[in-house]
Amino acid sequence: MSATLRVEDFTENKTLFPSPPPVIKVEARQYPVTVHFNKHTEMNDYVQAAYQKVVKIHRKLPEGAILVFLTGQREILQLVRQLRRNLGSGKKKMKAPATNSRNRIQDEAWYIREHDDDDDQADLDDADVYGEETGDDSGDDSGDEEEGEEEGEDLFPYHRLVIVATNVAETSLTLPGVRYVVDAGRTKERVRPP
Repeated sequence: MSATLRVEDFTENKTLFPSPPPVIKVEARQYPVTVHFNKHTEMNDYVQAAYQKVVKIHRKLPEGAILVFLTGQREILQLVRQLRRNLGSGKKKMKAPATNSRNRIQDEAWYIREHDDDDDQADLDDADVYGEETGDDSGDDSGDEEEGEEEGEDLFPYHRLVIVATNVAETSLTLPGVRYVVDAGRTKERVRPP
């Protein structure tokens, strides 16, 4: 995921540039993007709205990291605490009955519908504000079932990565694997008196 400016917002803005500025195009890979907006904007508790959106994405959509933009450290810590408390820290394995179906997406959709009540304990990886992975994932999987046992295969062999950052990261980072972005739509700016 990388932030991209809409050039037309600048070139067609007569207030900003009386005559259109020159534009240099650099060819790069671009991926299709689908933008979804909430029907109603939460004016007061936008951190809770972001939390609910992350949970909804985690429960209902296919694998991929989630990038969340909030306004500052206090909101980031609040959201991370809430995610850890309610979704766990990636320690639980989710198992599904073994199938020989070739259509893995249908299998995943079935599994999500059948186990919707288990979602409060779904796997979720998180990192603290300084980027260090949290939890005590020692890599010791000795208690896990062997692959192919009667419990079935691990239908979701990934942990969902949630990255929570301020909007400063929006234009300064390129993060591989980010498939979903939740933006609170708020910013904090320092205003100095003239």
